[in-house]
Amino acid sequence: KKYSLPAGHFEYHRLKASAFYNPLGIIKNDHYLLAGPERTVADCLYTYPNFSFDNLRPIDPEKLNEIAKIYDNSSLLRRINKVIKQIKE
Repeated sequence: KKYSLPAGHFEYHRLKASAFYNPLGIIKNDHYLLAGPERTVADCLYTYPNFSFDNLRPIDPEKLNEIAKIYDNSSLLRRINKVIKQIKE
């Protein structure tokens, strides 16, 4: 769903509960939770299948592969495997 408000434009997407509530790739701080780099890449590719990245050097391919499995989505796994190949090149 997309919303336009005076504060800006907002877009919401559904995410499987099994992925949304899974703490894998989430950094816990005293006052908030933050997606780590690998979780961010997986979330972006799940939400926007054609998303492209400028810099994948900080991404750990093994972590990314583990995180991708929580989505239980074969299309996402194929996209993640392509990204992992780019990282290793």
